[in-house]
Amino acid sequence: MTNIPETLKILVATYNINQQFIDQSFKEWLFSRNNHSISLIDKPDILAIGFQELVPYPYAFFRVNHSRLAHYANLIEKAILECTGESYTRVVQESMVGIALFVYVRDTTVIKFLWKVETCQVGVGPLWIGNKGAIATILKIGSKGVEYEIEDSTATTTTTAGDVIKKHKRKKKKQQQQQKQENDITRGLTICFVCAHLAPHYHNVHLRNTHFRQVCERLLFLLDNNNNNNNNDDDDENLGKKQDSNGNDDDDDDDDDDDDDEEEEEEEGEEENQNLNINYDDDQASVSIPLIKRDFSLSNNQIKSKKHPSSSTFSTIYDADYLFFFGDLNYRISLDPPVYPPITLGSLITALSERQHQRLHQYDQLSLARQTGTTLHGFKEGHLSFAPTYKFHLGNNGNEYNTKTRIPGWCDRILYFSHHENESKDGTISSNSSSNSNGNSSNSSSSSNGTSNQEMITLNLYISHPEYNLSDHKPVSALFTVRTLPSNNRRLGTFKSPFKHDLWFGVKRRIGMVAEQVVGSVWWLTGTPGGLGILLISSTTIGIWYYWK
Repeated sequence: MTNIPETLKILVATYNINQQFIDQSFKEWLFSRNNHSISLIDKPDILAIGFQELVPYPYAFFRVNHSRLAHYANLIEKAILECTGESYTRVVQESMVGIALFVYVRDTTVIKFLWKVETCQVGVGPLWIGNKGAIATILKIGSKGVEYEIEDSTATTTTTAGDVIKKHKRKKKKQQQQQKQENDITRGLTICFVCAHLAPHYHNVHLRNTHFRQVCERLLFLLDNNNNNNNNDDDDENLGKKQDSNGNDDDDDDDDDDDDDEEEEEEEGEEENQNLNINYDDDQASVSIPLIKRDFSLSNNQIKSKKHPSSSTFSTIYDADYLFFFGDLNYRISLDPPVYPPITLGSLITALSERQHQRLHQYDQLSLARQTGTTLHGFKEGHLSFAPTYKFHLGNNGNEYNTKTRIPGWCDRILYFSHHENESKDGTISSNSSSNSNGNSSNSSSSSNGTSNQEMITLNLYISHPEYNLSDHKPVSALFTVRTLPSNNRRLGTFKSPFKHDLWFGVKRRIGMVAEQVVGSVWWLTGTPGGLGILLISSTTIGIWYYWK
């Protein structure tokens, strides 16, 4: 296959697990379709799975959640193998305090065309800590002339400065060859997934809207385009003219480099084939899935980054062809005016007990905010055909709402945005994004290029899964079909986000990471048995020392 398929299936799922340890199979959550197993045509090409409150506090602040991440990755991968019988590659496993994002791509349709993976984090909690915030990843997929390598972190060979220069020149030559093949790339797309956890509590609607704005302002990706790459040509030439560690001019080695190109490519091809056969084996797993465990570097000067870029030129999440924003957004059912007719808490409880949740759509805080244009600008959402996903009793009464301490709501949501359906002539978000009275999407409008919504992105299914009762939230999943696009249709950075860039995003993230450690340490010392024990022993020791001093 030399071209990416014309359409791709994308599965997006979110689950706030309320700091619980869940060992229940994820098959029903990820692959159940109205109580039917997934069909052959519905096998997703890309899976984006988000969690909130993954790790108990205060341990989440220390980011020592590797065992939890491995546990839930194992559950996801077992479900993938048992339900699809195919091989998928995990290209993203990212966490921030209690938020986590996993992304898998199908080997037979996507992995060979994947040429860029970049991730970014933003904390919007107090002091910019990451108990609330978002993790985003951007995937670039294209056809022909695309290749990637897998880094071997175990390599221990010694290299000299001359070897480094030769390797750089060979890499540069390969990049130039790939640049010549750009015209052969026929289709491609850019997909962005944002897993978010916004402000809690019923009354914090404005704060939730503010959190969304801050996420958009500070989730920034390095803008890579041909102009930027060409500007570095002089630097590359200067590097090639530097002398190696033996004092020899490296220009004399050009012919040797040319002679070594074929041998180098063969060696890299062999290494790539070996790495692609890595098996994922877990002592607790009963299956073995061929997944790439190590980070892979991508050719053509592309990057995979877990940190904010250092360049002054950025793209935003709104630059993607397709953008999915999902997670525990924490919007509740509104009991306040100006909603008419007003609803009381008693009427709300009655409607929930009688399973008449359709009557509550008009009171959804998120739908009301979207109608006024105060949040999630340009996004669409499927019809809320399922009951509110929060707040439930745990355990056997997991399908009964707990209305004594919290107002229920559709907290767990999956929304989507298509650049080609929302862009106006000046590159700004179109203001005529259609939605019905419930704030849910309509498929009647057309994109700027004359392609209908249904043709560009189709929501096949949007459901919750009430059979999961170990958390006070219910997991939600959605299945989409998207069309791939001509790769030369648009460059990143040409689409205008509704918000300006926050130029202090890097400083705020560093402050937030330090604050996380401080908050976690204080919480652990004063709020856990181990911490209180250490405080008691320390204070007793100091007291005895002062007494005998």
